[in-house]
Amino acid sequence: MKTYDKTICDAWKDEIEKLLIFAGLFSATVTAFTIESYQWLQEDYTQTSAQLLVQISAQLSTSGTNTPTTGIQPFTPTARSVRINAFWFLSLVLSLSTVVIGILCNQWLKVFLQEALLPLEHAMPVRQMRFAGFHSWGVPEIIHTLPVVLQWSVLIFFAGVLDLLWSLNRVVAAISTVGVGITTVILLFTTFAPFVQLMYEKSPSLDRCPYKSPLSWLFLRAMINIPLRFILKIRAIRFRIRPFSRIDLLLKLKEAKLNSWPDVDKVILHSRQWHKGLLGAIVGDIDIEAMNEAFLWTLTRLASGHNYDVLQDVFHCLYTSLDRDVSHRLLQMMGYTIQLGQSSDKSPPLEYDALLLHFLTRNLPRNSNRNLLNELRIRFLNSAWNTDLDQQSVNRLRIMVNLQPGDLRHKQRTFDSTVELGLQKLMCIITRRGEPIWSFSYLWLSNLVEFATYAPVEKSNVILHRDTQKIALALLSQLNHPVLETIEKGDKTEVSSLQASFVRIVRPPPVGLSGLKRVEIWEETMNNIDGAHARTPVTSGVISVIVDMLINRVMTQPYSAGSPTEENASKLETLLKSEGYWPHVEESKQ
Repeated sequence: MKTYDKTICDAWKDEIEKLLIFAGLFSATVTAFTIESYQWLQEDYTQTSAQLLVQISAQLSTSGTNTPTTGIQPFTPTARSVRINAFWFLSLVLSLSTVVIGILCNQWLKVFLQEALLPLEHAMPVRQMRFAGFHSWGVPEIIHTLPVVLQWSVLIFFAGVLDLLWSLNRVVAAISTVGVGITTVILLFTTFAPFVQLMYEKSPSLDRCPYKSPLSWLFLRAMINIPLRFILKIRAIRFRIRPFSRIDLLLKLKEAKLNSWPDVDKVILHSRQWHKGLLGAIVGDIDIEAMNEAFLWTLTRLASGHNYDVLQDVFHCLYTSLDRDVSHRLLQMMGYTIQLGQSSDKSPPLEYDALLLHFLTRNLPRNSNRNLLNELRIRFLNSAWNTDLDQQSVNRLRIMVNLQPGDLRHKQRTFDSTVELGLQKLMCIITRRGEPIWSFSYLWLSNLVEFATYAPVEKSNVILHRDTQKIALALLSQLNHPVLETIEKGDKTEVSSLQASFVRIVRPPPVGLSGLKRVEIWEETMNNIDGAHARTPVTSGVISVIVDMLINRVMTQPYSAGSPTEENASKLETLLKSEGYWPHVEESKQ
């Protein structure tokens, strides 16, 4: 309550203080004009004396004759002088009245915010008593009226200025009239526009008129409240009118207790929800179309510079704050889609996780914390392996969690992956395997390279790294038989894809080390820390698979001559030689 009251009152105080400053400056300006204009309402004795002297001179010059003389007419101010002074003095009075009432409003707000030194059970009723009286006695309406009075004061002053100019010079008056006319048209247009949009818009749209000033608020209230008899007559034929017709919306506004523009927005939002619900743009009571526009704006403007905090907030909003159906629909509307085949209907949560992973992978900046993405990848891997999906969908999902070759080549990309996280990812891979051997090979090899590159090896966690090494050796042992079957089966496309997956690991980037070299350095670092042995079994095992099967065994197959498999075998041999792994010396496998 205290925060709400303080926020509202501070906004009012700020508005009143700005109005007082403008009213003071404007009053000084008007006063400068009225100092001159009020003299037009009284007789100018200097001019009267001059007229008397002229009359006396005329009488002396005509002495002895019977020429009649005209007397001096009594003073009467001109109609123009009266109008100009009426305009300017009324403008000054309204401006100064705004100052007086504004000071009173500030005093009322100060008293309203004064804390009563009472216990809670008494302080809350006192606050509610003040709050109810504040609104019952129309204090918010008085505050909203102040800028309206000041605006009318300015317009009245302009009227006096134009009246004066038309009596002096028509060119200057015409130019000034155009300027004042444009200002007046803008003021009137912005006053009427919100209500006109409500009445003439066929259905509530997102493009709401922003011209929500105190003057337009008063006009809206007047248009809603004044034609009561007309609205009551229309009510009789209400059910013959479209539910979203202008009259129906006007009735809804009249029935609602409107205290401010946000109350109007709530009525329009409710109307929009009903209308869009017929078109499928509403889930529950949430306007999906508006939510989608809001998220797209956030991602485009606030996160355009790869602001990780904004992206993380958007992700958590989609994942935790919103209902899953709403979040799912939003992701689809934002363009994040994943085709899982007909089997995906059996597992909507998996499709939802796939959309989240797609969203995070596309938007996450390179130089940011990747824990969030990796955790989602682990959960996603577990879901993919334990869900009854068709094989094509499973393969597509597993490829989604693969790191692209570019992910391994950028030294600037700092993964904040923990050792435990990397170990979990490899354990997910080893639990079950059903996709093509080339996809499985690249999946676990790329994750091993990522782990070896970015998971720090320290004395405190070297045991976990050794466990990871054992998992990698277990994965290698699973490769031998399926790789041999693939080669013997003679499917050149699958064999070529399998060779290409190992080429990506052995081939060094333009700057930096190859994935295989990083794995070797990782094993050597463990050896230096614990001194267990000086071997690198994972590196040797990968080299053994490449040399014994993907090069030697493939080259003995009759289908390899002149095919991409022969080219890939030569490429692997060249890469191993350039990296210093040829001739191959196989270490004992443990």
